[in-house]
Amino acid sequence: DRILITPWFRAIYNVLRPLYPTMKKFPAVAPNDDLPVHRVGDVSYAKANPDFDHLLQLPFSYLCSNSGKAIRTMLCQAYAEIDKSISPADTKTIAALVEKIHAASLLHDDIEDKSTSRRGAPCAHLIYGVARTINTGAYNYLDGALSLDKSMAHFDELTRYKMITSTLSMLCTLHRAQGADISWGENGNCPTREDYLEMIDGKTCALFQHCATLSGFCGSQDVAAKIAPQFGEFGRFFQIRDDFANLCDPVYWESKGFYEDGDEGKYGYPIILFFEAELVAADKKTWLREKLAKEEGMSLEEKLETYQMLYEAGVLQETRDLCLELQEKLKDNLCTASPTIEKIMLKLSVADVKSIEDVKSVLGI
Repeated sequence: DRILITPWFRAIYNVLRPLYPTMKKFPAVAPNDDLPVHRVGDVSYAKANPDFDHLLQLPFSYLCSNSGKAIRTMLCQAYAEIDKSISPADTKTIAALVEKIHAASLLHDDIEDKSTSRRGAPCAHLIYGVARTINTGAYNYLDGALSLDKSMAHFDELTRYKMITSTLSMLCTLHRAQGADISWGENGNCPTREDYLEMIDGKTCALFQHCATLSGFCGSQDVAAKIAPQFGEFGRFFQIRDDFANLCDPVYWESKGFYEDGDEGKYGYPIILFFEAELVAADKKTWLREKLAKEEGMSLEEKLETYQMLYEAGVLQETRDLCLELQEKLKDNLCTASPTIEKIMLKLSVADVKSIEDVKSVLGI
């Protein structure tokens, strides 16, 4: 028997090929080639067992039962407000795919970051175990990408092929950036501001931009080429604001806790500014590096001491100023073309920088 060569199989193969130079480029197969599916006994590789699917998807279903902000769905809707040529059905399909990939990435992120809560509930791996959760996340990455072959069947094969390969390429970009982020935390290496922004571009911005990229295949690729970079700018704002909110936003603390990044040993944007500041004493930088490297995470007292140092160094205000600058730029470029972007901005307000006394008061200390 020969293995059925489908467009999505070629897509996976040819995306991976640059990583392995010894691999030969997979030959194109005419759409009307009628090759048999490879079988072991009477069981097809393509056959799905509903019981297996149920067990497989439990961690994913658990995460999705606690709804998030649906920012990526709103970005797809915002794109459709700008590009009138995309159908509502295609927008809905793309939004569902992007949210699925995002949810799958959260399953992996929470394990890699040693997180304990997500969306106000215990993380999926604490309920279903690490191995099961990793497997579920990987499945939903692949299933999401390959589902485009069926959900976009009203487009020609080449267009579907491009959708799948662009999705797989985006996932590779996301994982490369995540690898850098993990490495910095594990090795105690504070990245430069430029490296951190590049990591954001590959991790957070890539999926935001993919909302426009996929939508462009269903509508106007000229519009997508214009909107995708702006969605990338939105991604930078989103991540830097998230770093800031982790330290400064009491609303954020209600679901994630105060300065959760300190437990995960992360080098967020305010922390990077602190290490780059020439006027900050070396012993303070050494102290913070040691606390970020603690396997058990920071104590509340250490988090408060970190906040005080960042406050005194002025990096919290500097981060807030950048968030406001990025926010205004987005309002000028995108909000005028899309009412939905304006709604997103209302969800993502930028908190004030508080004194240490105010922080302690909010925390009930």
